[in-house]
Amino acid sequence: MKVLVSNFGRQYCNQLLIALQEKGLLAVFFTSIAANKLPERNLPEVVQQQLRKRVFSGIPPKKIEHSPVLFALERVLRDRFPWVGRLLGDWFDRRVARRLQRIPCTVVISYENTNCATMRAAKAAGKITILDLAQIHHEDIVEYGRGFMSPKQLRTEIEVVNPKKAEALRYTDYVLTLSTFAAESMLRHGWPADRLFTVNLGVDVQRFAPKKHYRHEGPLRLLFVGTMTKRKGIKILLDALEQLPPGTVELTLIGPMADARDRLREHAGKFRYLPFLHHEELVGHYQAADVFVFPSLLDSWAQTVLEAMAMAHLPLSPKIPAPRMPCSRAAVGSYPPTMLLHWPTVSGTA
Repeated sequence: MKVLVSNFGRQYCNQLLIALQEKGLLAVFFTSIAANKLPERNLPEVVQQQLRKRVFSGIPPKKIEHSPVLFALERVLRDRFPWVGRLLGDWFDRRVARRLQRIPCTVVISYENTNCATMRAAKAAGKITILDLAQIHHEDIVEYGRGFMSPKQLRTEIEVVNPKKAEALRYTDYVLTLSTFAAESMLRHGWPADRLFTVNLGVDVQRFAPKKHYRHEGPLRLLFVGTMTKRKGIKILLDALEQLPPGTVELTLIGPMADARDRLREHAGKFRYLPFLHHEELVGHYQAADVFVFPSLLDSWAQTVLEAMAMAHLPLSPKIPAPRMPCSRAAVGSYPPTMLLHWPTVSGTA
């Protein structure tokens, strides 16, 4: 048996690829760009930082097919033309659909938003199709999205994005979810239980080991790690910060920029922002923080909460299912969004 994997982005699929490669099951991996497939040359630091995110460790370059032109176009145009990402994703999807006809494989694993044509072609070719679902059911995303999406974003989600997701599901044999929250979402919308599997993401406990020293003086140091997007609750976090006494809290935000750019600009000077760090660099920031805060409004799974817990942090997560799941068997803080105003009290009892 051979497995074809297709993901325009990266997400968490590197571990899947490594496992398939180690078992001799990986046929080919399609993606927008793989840095380990590019020739080594002197590139600007900003380009090197982008490419470092896209190294697929342990995967032979000959088993990777990428489309670096699509990646470059998406990076250059996405801020000015938000629809470009969907257009380029469709091009990528159609390319994979054409190529898989000539690739010997039994199973096709794909990811949402760039997989409709791929799954259709795979079923037509008699392949077993698996959706590795990074979120919850698309109709539930809309319901949660009413709390943080603009009217235009909601219309796009309902009229453009969701019909493609629904069509891709028609050609899907099995769905993998990251959490029981996501699984329950799929079941609620009629997906068969015998074709649904939950596989939680893990954490490298050797790398994310508990810190040995804890401060008892100075301002409370808060850390957020994740994409800078409204969905992650960035507005809640920054608005709460404004209402705390000056000098009592230091906030560090780490993660790629998305649709929360305006929010960060409004609160400029009140926090430290780092756009991207590799795990080996990220560990030091986890160690330096007192509390990890993750005020996400919608997530299928909270990987960074697991990392923070592995380092013996008190993670503060909101009262919505997925971010709380890693915390369900541990003594950690949880709060409704308004409770962010009581951070000093929380830290005093941690």
